[in-house]
Amino acid sequence: MCTLRETDLRFPEKLPETKKQHAFFTEEEFEALVPKVKDSLTRSRIIVNRHTGMRPAEVAYLEWLDVNFTNRHIHIQGKEIFPGTKWEVKDHEERFIPLNMTALAILEELYKNRCSRWVFSRTDAPVIDIDKALMSEAKDAGIRRKVAPNMLRHTFAVLNLQAGANIEALRQIMGHSDLRTTQKYLDCVNEEKRRAVELSDKKCRKKIKKGTKTRLKKPDTWPIKSI
Repeated sequence: MCTLRETDLRFPEKLPETKKQHAFFTEEEFEALVPKVKDSLTRSRIIVNRHTGMRPAEVAYLEWLDVNFTNRHIHIQGKEIFPGTKWEVKDHEERFIPLNMTALAILEELYKNRCSRWVFSRTDAPVIDIDKALMSEAKDAGIRRKVAPNMLRHTFAVLNLQAGANIEALRQIMGHSDLRTTQKYLDCVNEEKRRAVELSDKKCRKKIKKGTKTRLKKPDTWPIKSI
């Protein structure tokens, strides 16, 4: 039987990318992180990213023409960023990502006050890098390990699989050409289940041990039967 280290929960070795890229936030960590993000547009970006599973570049180059409020989806597609400069989706995997109510509400609010063609920018240029802001705010939230924007995409995958999402639907949403890439997130899910069971067992054993010590501490208080 294969033995998994504790770090495999957030840094599974089987995934082809680096450990830093494939870390993910637990629900508790993400809930602690969001209030610490000072800039409102960055905060909206982080939440939408976690609820759509987009790649960091896909979020950066998301423009309002890609958002369909009527059909509640985002169209991930290549586009011209500047004259003569075009951005293409990784492996040309253009796709549609459905919007849940959380992401939809945030985008609708942002659209009312839009001032750029780019969804997550206040200028004519897209905001590419939020690494430093994310690292600083994660630290304020009590997250002591290294973080990166791609963690939001992996958080989407892991938490949706934990909730029972269909893996083929998830593959299409994330733009994986091979289902085996999506299946690798199951390692994280299965390991977290194992840890949950072990934590429960540890607490139970602790209580039993504590109770045993208490009973043995004062034997003179035990009931004495007549002989």
